[in-house]
Amino acid sequence: MPPSTRTGRILYCGNGVRSDQAIDVMERLGCRRHYNLVGGFKAWKADGLEVAAPYNDKNN
Repeated sequence: MPPSTRTGRILYCGNGVRSDQAIDVMERLGCRRHYNLVGGFKAWKADGLEVAAPYNDKNN
């Protein structure tokens, strides 16, 4: 999906470092309204927030 200058996106990775770096690059390209999930997916899970299993058509 091409970066948009009008719609916001939340970026995340395992611990929040790479997604923060990606946001820096996107901002240099003129994209705004992108947000980093601080602490990444690991922090999300550690906080007990909901995680859905990925869709896999082989399981259905």
